[in-house]
Amino acid sequence: MSLKLITSSYWHFNNQKFAGDLYLNQDNGTILLYLRVPSTKIESYFLFPQNISYINSTSLTGTPITLLDLHRISTNTYYGSENTYGYEASILIQGVGFNSIEEVTFKEMTFRIPGILKWGGKSVFTYPTENHSKSVMDYNLFSEYDIYENNEYKLIYSIGSKFPFTDFKQEEMIFYQYPSIQIHSKESHDYKWFFNIATKFKKLVEIAVGTPLSFDKVFTTHPKLTIDSPDTQPILLDIELIHNMKNPEFINTRKDIHYIEFLFTLDDLLNHLDKNLWEIAYDKLNPIFELYIEDLYNPYPSIHQKFLNIIQALETLHARFIFQGSVKKFEERVEEIIKNRPEIYKESDRRFLLGPSKPKNIYLSCRIADLILADFEYIFHLGNFQEEEFPQLIAKTRNYYIHYDPKLENQVLYGERLYEAYLVLKNILEYYLLKIIGFNQEYIFEKMKHRNRHLINYLSILDTDNNIFNK
Repeated sequence: MSLKLITSSYWHFNNQKFAGDLYLNQDNGTILLYLRVPSTKIESYFLFPQNISYINSTSLTGTPITLLDLHRISTNTYYGSENTYGYEASILIQGVGFNSIEEVTFKEMTFRIPGILKWGGKSVFTYPTENHSKSVMDYNLFSEYDIYENNEYKLIYSIGSKFPFTDFKQEEMIFYQYPSIQIHSKESHDYKWFFNIATKFKKLVEIAVGTPLSFDKVFTTHPKLTIDSPDTQPILLDIELIHNMKNPEFINTRKDIHYIEFLFTLDDLLNHLDKNLWEIAYDKLNPIFELYIEDLYNPYPSIHQKFLNIIQALETLHARFIFQGSVKKFEERVEEIIKNRPEIYKESDRRFLLGPSKPKNIYLSCRIADLILADFEYIFHLGNFQEEEFPQLIAKTRNYYIHYDPKLENQVLYGERLYEAYLVLKNILEYYLLKIIGFNQEYIFEKMKHRNRHLINYLSILDTDNNIFNK
């Protein structure tokens, strides 16, 4: 990792000044500060705390510098010379002088997220609107689309651009587009508040596009950095927040995500989503999101890990959103579900949901069966699996891979059949995610038709392969 020395200067902490060197790798957001104290005596390890929330300095060129949320990474003692205390910071702000951490608050923040332009389906470059135009392209300096608003903040999807305004007489010109999200708050908040909201949205888009994403550059404004305007109030200038919450791998490799069948798009969010449900459900959904997207961050997971992750996500979803309670209460839920079913089906439905014998606990097989039945609102494509056998088969397979019971060795799924089960379970999870996030039923049913094609195509390939090579 390459680090550049930004400044050697004095840093203010607890009303004292300490010499220190600031290093930065802007590509991955690594911000390191090494405070130096002359070693005139045996210095204490606790001269500085393990965590420092705020420290500031002024560079040799007179630029104010503020670091936020530092944690200790090293301590070195050189008797007769100096002691160094190494810290990694979360945020670096240059060009704005703050007198205390209480002043480091903001009312707006913009996060660039490379790789979501296709998902957004928007561009600052458009085709000419005039039928007889001789131009092949129109250009909008900026595009914004309102996504969500509540009593606290407004969330906007925006596309900024970089354009060679000054000279068109060039043989080669490069145009840039920057998909971003803006957060406008009614009150001032610290940076963590904005990052928390932005991370929620990023996770939502990661699920939609099926690939990991990262924040790139982050910008904000503050009343301390303005320029005067003769006609209006002072104009707020952009301040870049250099941060350590970026992953250059996901930034550099995701700038040209080709179109795939997204689980949902920006237009879907704008036209088919009950946004109030999304806001309410997010905290309960978060661990499910984490399990769902874990495969995205691990490019080579084994099929066993994929299967176990999706099972854990489904079990968690059922417990958090569908049923959490005693066996007796679950039995009452089963009776409520099947009460309008024809009498001829009730016993088989009851056995499907509860298992062949009365359960002592709400087993995984019961939860999978409940999810498959979906209150008789939707029929899942289960591939080559028999519906009545599927929940028990999944439960046995999960228990075998986690607890290992040799008696189950010939009763569980391996290889292609395990992957087929994974695809089935993934479709079930996506159905419930769309429902809980807040998409309307018509949209969900249409989307699931398209998602089922992946499973159908996979099975078709296997069948063709077997017919050709395993005659």
